Amino acid sequence: MGVNPPPKLEWLQAGRAFAALSVASLHAAGAVARHVDAPYLVLFGGGHVGVDIFFVISGFIMMHVHGKEIGRPERAAHFVYRRVTRIYPLYWVVFALVIPLYFAFPDAGDGRHRELSNLLTSFFLLPSASKPLIGVAWTLVLEMIFYAVFTVLILSRRWGAMLFAAWIALILLHAAIRPAGDPVVGTLLNVRCLEFMAGMVVAVWASHLPGRMAVASAITGLVGLVAAALVLLPGWYEGPRPMAVQVVLMVFCAGAVAGLVSMDVARVGRAPRLVVVLGNATYSIYLVHWLIGWVLTRVLQRVGAYHVVPSGVIYGGIVLAMAAGGVVVYFLVERPLLALAARYWRLLAGGRVAPAPRAG
Repeated sequence: MGVNPPPKLEWLQAGRAFAALSVASLHAAGAVARHVDAPYLVLFGGGHVGVDIFFVISGFIMMHVHGKEIGRPERAAHFVYRRVTRIYPLYWVVFALVIPLYFAFPDAGDGRHRELSNLLTSFFLLPSASKPLIGVAWTLVLEMIFYAVFTVLILSRRWGAMLFAAWIALILLHAAIRPAGDPVVGTLLNVRCLEFMAGMVVAVWASHLPGRMAVASAITGLVGLVAAALVLLPGWYEGPRPMAVQVVLMVFCAGAVAGLVSMDVARVGRAPRLVVVLGNATYSIYLVHWLIGWVLTRVLQRVGAYHVVPSGVIYGGIVLAMAAGGVVVYFLVERPLLALAARYWRLLAGGRVAPAPRAG
């Protein structure tokens, strides 16, 4: 009797697609609202909860893909290589495209975006007192911090566990006292980092719900997240969150991810192909959607479209262009870069290492 192959995480990819479109809807709404008076656009102000889903999924993926490498220091180099080549190559391509825009358009960003120190910290995704050159890259800075801590866990189970415990304790302490201190410390102890750990917990304990419970968990988590975004995060609220709000969002995100993964494990139907494609392309969509929106809004303003085209049509068109542009970048740039990185690692390892899965 043959062994069933491991399930494809298609429903989880659907969750990633939902997260990417949530963030794109937020930024599209913000761009359109600067040019027209459309009160309904405030409904998309909670779209940045897509980032919370991304963080929980990231924590899940680390344990799902690399959990067996914990405490095996010989696997650390491979882990670091895969994480670095997953994040930096496409990011640097977009970074190279964005730099000329900041110098060509003086009204883009502020003076700090053009300072050498900020260019360097943005290029390497290091914590900084200034916002990164690519606005959405603040989440990648947190990702790299998480990867660094997880690397310690691979090098040593004991020291890694101690570091994670200390990190959680410091995050909770920082959230409780809210000191007005160094913004770099604020980045290292960002309360959203707890969502990485929530994803790790989902991977260990909560990803094998029975079929019907899995569907219920996924639906409850996603619906609850949308409701919480509308009720708890009105307008364009992106500042520091109260811990109670963060806990509510994290619970809904964890429930949604646990349900989606369990649907994949239980093979509850199949996610629509288009949604899976969007899920595969989420990193590309996330990195380029704001740039597409920035260009489109300038073009629309130049031709006077805001005065003749309904705001809803403009808004929907921008979101569609953001998603479609990200998918194009995924197929033309991101996938070839990932394949090249996997091929190069196999050459370094003498052909003994399998290519990295796209889910990470």
